[in-house]
Amino acid sequence: MRSATRGMPRGIVWSLNDRLEDLDYADDACLLAHTHQDMQGKLRDLELESAKVGLVINVKKAEEIRVNARNNSPLIIGGQVVNRVEHFTYLGSNISADGGTKKDVDQRIQKARGAFMRLSNIWKSTIISKSLKMKIFNACVKSVLLYGCETWLVTTDIQQKLRVFVNRCYRRIIRVWWTDDPLEWPSNQVLLQRAGQEDINREVLKRKYGWIGHTLRKRNTRECGVNGMETQTCFTALGWNPQGKRRPGTPKATWRRTVMRECQLDVKTENLYKLCDVASNRVRWKAFCNNLGSKSEHGSSK
Repeated sequence: MRSATRGMPRGIVWSLNDRLEDLDYADDACLLAHTHQDMQGKLRDLELESAKVGLVINVKKAEEIRVNARNNSPLIIGGQVVNRVEHFTYLGSNISADGGTKKDVDQRIQKARGAFMRLSNIWKSTIISKSLKMKIFNACVKSVLLYGCETWLVTTDIQQKLRVFVNRCYRRIIRVWWTDDPLEWPSNQVLLQRAGQEDINREVLKRKYGWIGHTLRKRNTRECGVNGMETQTCFTALGWNPQGKRRPGTPKATWRRTVMRECQLDVKTENLYKLCDVASNRVRWKAFCNNLGSKSEHGSSK
């Protein structure tokens, strides 16, 4: 990978003097480039370097995704055209060309629904207590639903989808049916109290800021070598601005903009350093996150 992707700067602009060439995990490699020429060159070099150690790139498993690209020329590996898609799954998360998370959330809900249905015998059981059922739900269903939620761009529509799915599961576990007396039909707030759970969107918010705090604290650690590079990369990713010009019009909602709005800060890199000061103290950061969660819950009740 060093010989194929890091011989010359062909990746995306990452900082003033650095470029991000690739993202690697186990035997998965994600190559990044601004132009078709750079990407084709990286693929060619990777193919040549792989052949030296007896490795062959599986073109059937390779996919490409383009964001606001005008060049429609195909990418070639070993004489075969790489499949071009609008979204693909990487490490369990759905990556879309528009940068949104709607497809990812829909995929997580679908998988969580499948996990919930496979445990239908447990939900129907009259022997298992309600508290144990909720523990099983949190471990086997909610964990599937909220996988990767720390980096979701959560819109109002996504919040509603999550709340509808989870509340529907709660009603089935507690055995509250639509055919019951409408006058005794519990509200969502009463349902959460009876289930002993909190609002799903508040859980998403807690996980999100738990991860943000962990990432910001890594910047304050004095690590060196590979870990030091990883620390710098994590922090740079939070304040990174993509190269190019934005189309005129209302600024599109992004994950970073939602974070700044929730923290009541301007969308500037300098404000990340303010969050760093808060995150460095775990007690202050925990109180800060709880305050955000209570504000979110209060706003949703309105």
